[in-house]
Amino acid sequence: MTGTDLRWTGVEVAVSRQPNDPDGFRVVFERAGPKGKAKLATVYVDGSEDAEVVRFVRAAGVPAAGPGRAEYERKAVAVVRAVAETLPRD
Repeated sequence: MTGTDLRWTGVEVAVSRQPNDPDGFRVVFERAGPKGKAKLATVYVDGSEDAEVVRFVRAAGVPAAGPGRAEYERKAVAVVRAVAETLPRD
């Protein structure tokens, strides 16, 4: 297992649609810890035809040893693309 893999160990992802925006998604990355789940980052993605990140928020106090912003953004876009494929088209 590489160092990159270790940084993602135990990370959970939750995806939700933004209210009043059928193409807007919020992807939250969390990791379980001794005091419950700790939010690592939130990535807002426009999930229209060519999904792209519109906003990134790293949680305060997240150690720098974890995944970097670009990694969170890549994973968030991949997750939104996968979810969007399963949604009914208008």
